[in-house]
Amino acid sequence: MTDTYLFVQANSYGINYINKRGLLRCSSEWIGQCHMPGWSEEQTMMTSTLFCLLTSGQDVIRPNPQRGIMTLPTPLNNKKPAKLGTIRQLALFLALLLFSSPSALAYDCCIDGIYYNLNTTDKTASVTYGNSITSIHDYYKGAVTIPETIAYDGTTYAVTSIYASAFTDCHSVTSVTIPTSVTSIDANAFYRCLGLTSVTIPNSVTSIGWYAFGCCSGLESINIPESVTFIGNAAFAGCSGLTSVVVDKNNGTYDSRDNCNAIIETKANKIIAGCKNTIIPNSVTSVGYRAFYGCSGLTSVTIHNTVSFIDGEAFAECSGLTSVIVDKDNNIYDSRDNCNAIIKSSTNSLIVGCKSTIIPNSVISIGGGAFLGCTGLTSVAIPNSVTSIGVWSFGDCTGLTSVTIGNSVTSIDSYAFYRCYGLTSVAIPNSVISIGDWSFWYCRGLTSVSIPNSVTSIGNYAFGYCDELTSVSIPNSVTTIGKCAFEGCFDLTSVIIPNSVTSIEGRAFARCKSLTSVDIGNSVTTIGESAFSDCSGLGELRSHTVVPPTCGYAVFSGIDKETCSLLVPEESIEAYKAADQWKEFVHIIGCSGVDDVSVDTLDAVYEVYNLQGVRVGSGMREAEVTVDALPRGVYILVSPQDCKKLKI
Repeated sequence: MTDTYLFVQANSYGINYINKRGLLRCSSEWIGQCHMPGWSEEQTMMTSTLFCLLTSGQDVIRPNPQRGIMTLPTPLNNKKPAKLGTIRQLALFLALLLFSSPSALAYDCCIDGIYYNLNTTDKTASVTYGNSITSIHDYYKGAVTIPETIAYDGTTYAVTSIYASAFTDCHSVTSVTIPTSVTSIDANAFYRCLGLTSVTIPNSVTSIGWYAFGCCSGLESINIPESVTFIGNAAFAGCSGLTSVVVDKNNGTYDSRDNCNAIIETKANKIIAGCKNTIIPNSVTSVGYRAFYGCSGLTSVTIHNTVSFIDGEAFAECSGLTSVIVDKDNNIYDSRDNCNAIIKSSTNSLIVGCKSTIIPNSVISIGGGAFLGCTGLTSVAIPNSVTSIGVWSFGDCTGLTSVTIGNSVTSIDSYAFYRCYGLTSVAIPNSVISIGDWSFWYCRGLTSVSIPNSVTSIGNYAFGYCDELTSVSIPNSVTTIGKCAFEGCFDLTSVIIPNSVTSIEGRAFARCKSLTSVDIGNSVTTIGESAFSDCSGLGELRSHTVVPPTCGYAVFSGIDKETCSLLVPEESIEAYKAADQWKEFVHIIGCSGVDDVSVDTLDAVYEVYNLQGVRVGSGMREAEVTVDALPRGVYILVSPQDCKKLKI
């Protein structure tokens, strides 16, 4: 049985879908996300009011409206993902609970500085968090001692559990004393308690939830007592300071055989939690999900021939890794050509890399999370054999300054280069068809991007907050510019949207404050909400569409409509003056829509064209061009060097 967590913001928006990475989307903006501990503050706290929906397989539903925590029955815990409709209903039910009980407290009582939820039926109490969920979660500080019992309103309660997220983000907690009355430490209970250096788990605890101690970077040692029968996925992921991991020798479910400094699920021979001092025993057959996640001190990994399965992100964020070796007798994985990587032999997919990896020419794909968090990686050459770059493959490689993408890659998946701060430029080969959601999001050093004419779609948030991006070339092959695709590109000065594009999604260019000109091609039919909002520097907006595109809410909010000129086809001036939002522009000017002018005689070097594209003058030299006979107006002078406007 696994614990499942869903965070949802309390607002009136409806959920549209849940993507592969568990991100909840809605019709207008972020409303929440599935919690993925280990993510940054930017990822996990994108919104101010979050709910935690806990499905732990219990029979009762325990709503606590303001906290938004519920315990749900088992159906959501099966291996098949829950239907979207079910998730929607649950999330919206949560929101309704909040709005119907705005005065509800996040806890039932506070005694000696510790907050509790009470179960009046069985007279038990759960340690929980206090204050509001919108506040900084640092209400517990220093050494915390949890009592075995508490007395409240004339009744004595036994403290039996540490509730989900009870100590989350309490960075100032240094130690916790847990009494022998406690039987469960729920998911995320101590998540990201950065100051926590020691914790003693008593021999009464039977279950430790998903990410219970995730990202407790100060934690140095863990001792699992005999009583523990369940440890959720990634319970100790991101504990970069761990040097000692020991399981009581009498524990029948888990062990740390051969003094390996790891937690091994005994029957499955699966290592579920390791540290920088772990030596993987020969008897281990699988490595669990995020088993070594965030072990920054881990420098080398040896995969024995017994290992037949390595779960997702098993070695992600192991930034210190320099050596990765697979036993030559392993039939499932290999590290061919001394590449310092783990490759799944049957698919030629590289699934684990490090800063010393050289990708072999035989590799066909870069697996999801293969280099995730590899901060020491400075350059990478993706060979021509590779056809796909997987989800999160190079995410958070903040030291990456140079990447060469082979000319066989057809897809750059979501988050592929997410937050690669060091990248200054990227050349996307002409083989790429799609650029995935969030693929280059927050690549703050990126100054230019060349998108080839093979690309048909630019995903949501693809280049969002690349705030040093000054230029981008969007080819005629692109039909859709995704939601927030270039949002927050503060240094972007001009954008030409080609004629192939039919829709510009919501907030695609929002907050591009340096934009001075935007050229919209003649096939755009819809522009999503706030697509150009807060583009305060915009001075010229040109639309080539005869019929004004349909605009979502507040497409041009924050643009000075009195100073920004709107250029439209001559025959469409009145249509734009009548169209919603377009009509707000004070200066709506007709133009011909001439996009290109070229010399059509071999003898003449300099030629003059009017704005309708008709040649009206020429000369062998600029000084010889006769313009005296031309009426006053603006013309285009075509020279061997360039085209330039000529006022007469």
